Amino acid sequence: MHDEQRPSVGRAARALLRSRAWVLAIAALLGAGVAIGPALSGFASEPTVSAVESSAEGGKFAWSPTSAEIAPGGMVAFQNNTPNVPHDVFWTKEPGGQKPTCTGVPEEGAQGWKGSCKFNTAGEYTFICSVHPYMTGKITVSGGTTTTTTTSSSGAASKTTTSTTTTSTSTHTTAASKSGGGEESPFAGGPGKAVALRSSQRGTAVHGSVKVSKAGAGGRLEVDLLAGGASLAKSKGAHKRSSGVRVGRFVRGSLHAGKTSFSVSLTSKAKSALHRHHHLALTVKIMLTPSGGSAATATRGVALHG
Repeated sequence: MHDEQRPSVGRAARALLRSRAWVLAIAALLGAGVAIGPALSGFASEPTVSAVESSAEGGKFAWSPTSAEIAPGGMVAFQNNTPNVPHDVFWTKEPGGQKPTCTGVPEEGAQGWKGSCKFNTAGEYTFICSVHPYMTGKITVSGGTTTTTTTSSSGAASKTTTSTTTTSTSTHTTAASKSGGGEESPFAGGPGKAVALRSSQRGTAVHGSVKVSKAGAGGRLEVDLLAGGASLAKSKGAHKRSSGVRVGRFVRGSLHAGKTSFSVSLTSKAKSALHRHHHLALTVKIMLTPSGGSAATATRGVALHG
């Protein structure tokens, strides 16, 4: 009788082993799912910045969210969510003067648009709506994280952060040419610290200042105001020159180290456009050329209001 029971015992043992193997396999799959989850979360969708009518701002227009952080090479979507109200994205600061590459994002007021921008250079980008210059925003490009900051109507801010593996080194100084051994920038502390220029100004001239380093002493300062061809045209169907039209120029030589102020007046054509549209989006190009050295350039955006 004892010997007759052995086959049934063997079958029971084998069944138990098979069921245990299934349990282990399921546990392994669940473990892999836990490991895969965080990895997949690294591929978060691009942040979206929208022009909205903000109840938190008393019905005024605003960007929502007002800031976002992405990795170099990342994308940010922009859109106008206010029907029949024109908005645009006008860059007032770019690291090293390198603008993002944008598609479908207007730099002059337009209605009902959607687009996106790609940011290759690490650093801080600031922007406004040139039609409503109190609408300010910021995109920070840095290695390691993608963060979106959202402000609720109660004023509380929340952040969603996703880890990435992209890293980059921020560059804040650009030069037209550099010697093989490199050279000190004529901008004291670099363009980011040296240039003081308000992004929204009134009148028919742009005012600002620049701090000249010891390396830039004795050199030359040139400030050019550039505007889009469409903003200067009298009719909406006029051709727009993407390179911009120069509408003001300031030049000063024999610079001294330290702060140098400048005031650049608009040309008569630009003044007429400002009078017609009541605002004018300008790109301000600031070039410092040291005596016997390489030129360095900084660019800023200014919305000028009549």
